[in-house]
Amino acid sequence: MLKEWYGSNKEKMSLEVLLEIDQMHPNWKKTTLKEFFADVDELLETTTIEDGFVIKALNKKLPVEVNEELRHS
Repeated sequence: MLKEWYGSNKEKMSLEVLLEIDQMHPNWKKTTLKEFFADVDELLETTTIEDGFVIKALNKKLPVEVNEELRHS
């Protein structure tokens, strides 16, 4: 209820979410994929956005090894 009153459940525009994903610069030596995707999931809860846009944005952020593994599977 407090979240509703103070607006922390505010719906974000899809463009805002894509910009926030673009501004994520994880340090892959310290950040695990699980931590990274937890942050992304939290961000995605703030809007309704097409999966294709999210996938394209995330492909730019993931380490090369992860992208290669995903392409082969």
